[in-house]
Amino acid sequence: MDADGPGAASSSSSGGYTTDQVLERVQASRVELLSELKRLHAVQLAGVWRLVDEAYLGQLLEMITACAMEQGWDMGNIPSQETIEAVQSTGYLPAITKHCLEVFGSPCEQQDTVAAAAAADPTLTSSSSHYALDE
Repeated sequence: MDADGPGAASSSSSGGYTTDQVLERVQASRVELLSELKRLHAVQLAGVWRLVDEAYLGQLLEMITACAMEQGWDMGNIPSQETIEAVQSTGYLPAITKHCLEVFGSPCEQQDTVAAAAAADPTLTSSSSHYALDE
């Protein structure tokens, strides 16, 4: 699996490998393979596994951090959907932005005021999750 540049969207000559294709080529269980792919911070795009260049993820993390500061968001409660929309205009793929949040952060609950407002008005419920960036 080659590390791809901007967004890991470009395909290699083989087009990448699905989980089943990788399992056919390596001696590992599905659980072991998925654990190793997670350790490598691999991302699955269009059904195939990709590695994203660490420098690219670092640049995206800086963009996410700048966006959060600009919006006045708590670094311990960054809304993923709003972040994805904000950095998409600068060329980052939504799937890679979500991946970056997962690599450098951990899921967390919405702020109490947001959750309370959503509970009071079901039309405000959001499927977007929030992430706490690791320090």
